[in-house]
Formats: sequence, C-alpha cells, structure tokens
Amino acid sequence: MSCLRLVVSLAFFLVLIGCSGDDPAVGPLEPEALSKLAAGASAPGVGVIPLDAAPHGLTYAQWSSRSWQWMATAPLDHSPGLDETGADLAYGQSGKVWFLLPNFTGGVTSRTGTVPAGTMLFISLVAFETSSREGYGETEAELRAAAASVIDLVTDLSCEVDGIPVQGLSSFRFASDGMFSLTVPEDNIFDLWGVETPAGTYYPSVADGYYLMLAPLSAGEHTIHWHGAISEIGYFPDITYHLTVLGGSPRAHPQS
Repeated sequence: MSCLRLVVSLAFFLVLIGCSGDDPAVGPLEPEALSKLAAGASAPGVGVIPLDAAPHGLTYAQWSSRSWQWMATAPLDHSPGLDETGADLAYGQSGKVWFLLPNFTGGVTSRTGTVPAGTMLFISLVAFETSSREGYGETEAELRAAAASVIDLVTDLSCEVDGIPVQGLSSFRFASDGMFSLTVPEDNIFDLWGVETPAGTYYPSVADGYYLMLAPLSAGEHTIHWHGAISEIGYFPDITYHLTVLGGSPRAHPQS
C-alpha cells in the first residue's frame, strides 16, 4: 500500500483518542493502576466500566466491533465522524448503549446533544479498522498486524469527564473479538476516502484501538472531552461532547 493510501485511510479510520496518562503502552494493570482506576470509576461524573466487565452481555472487544458496524451504516450526510455540531449524535443509535466518535479529520470539534436516561456511552478512543478490501492483507493475522501497527503510534492520550481525568486508559486497548462484517449504504464514508464501496455487506474486518465505556450518566448536563495525537500523519483530534441526559433522576454511577 502506498504512503498516500495509508495517510488517506488513517485520516478517516482513526476513531480516536481517549483517556489517561502520557504512556500509551499496553499491558496488564499493576496494583497501583488498579487502585487509580477504581478511584476514577467511583468519582462523580466518571463511572468507568472496568475493563474486564461485560456490560449488557458484551465485552469491550465485542462492543468495539459493534461500534464499527454502527458507524459504517451511516451515509456521508449523517456520518457521526464528520459531524461538527452534534446534529447527528442520535443517528442510528438505539438500545442501552450509545456510541461516541471523534472527528475523522482531526482538529477541534465541539458537539452538543441529548442522551436518554440509563444509557451507557461507548467511546471510540483511538481505533483503526482493516480489511483485505482496503489492501491491508489477506489473512486475519495480517489484518490484525496492520491495525496494531497504527495504534502503536498513538501518543498524548487525555480525557476528562465533567472535569475529572480518567485514569488507566493505557490498559483499555482491545483488538476486536474475531473478525466482523460491515454493512454500508450508497455514498458511504469509504467512498469519501478513496475505497470504492458499493452498498452491501463486506467481510471480514478487524480492528484495534482504545475504547472506554461509561456507566449511565446522571440526569442533567455533562461534558466529555478527549484528545490525542498520531504525529506521523499530522492527526491531532480534540473532541468535546456537551451532553444533556434526559429523564430519570440524578443518581450515582454503578461500578460495573
């Protein structure tokens, strides 16, 4: 694959950047990191779901596949990754988990919208999807290696929920659980970035990235902000969501 093709693909697919310290290295949580994560999860306005949990019956790795499948269904004029205002926040969202994305093109974006009470938020922090159709390899191993090589470049991760920094994000890196299919409409995001993709269902894809699941936020106003960097391609997204949680009663976040 040419450098130009890689840069174009990265500019779209890097579903971005999440939360934590300066070191994006992946590995098991040490006891100190576990205690920091627990403190972050119990703090008002944060409510981070533990990395080994299975909210609504799915693991983080399984939810990561779902997030890509949801993103792919949107036509360009409603793409959640191209939304500059939050107007498309609710597009295609349903059930007890909603997805939040960065801006696919980088830079500063502020989105405003409403979320139903009792809704968990699955944030694609930094993620990259690969498939043979896009020229990243033919075998699952090759596709996984290509996705991982991109996520290895992520630096400067930072995230706050209602002004409270999220701790321990370096441990929230997940490869997708197996391979998955993507169903796209006409005039889809792949077309925009030079991968001609007629409407249909395509298999297989894999993904790798950083993801964060938040327990349902209390009723009222909340702010989620994250940023990061992939300096090699000049990608520096900075995202703020101003959310209003409708209905329900203010309450503490569950711990799992």
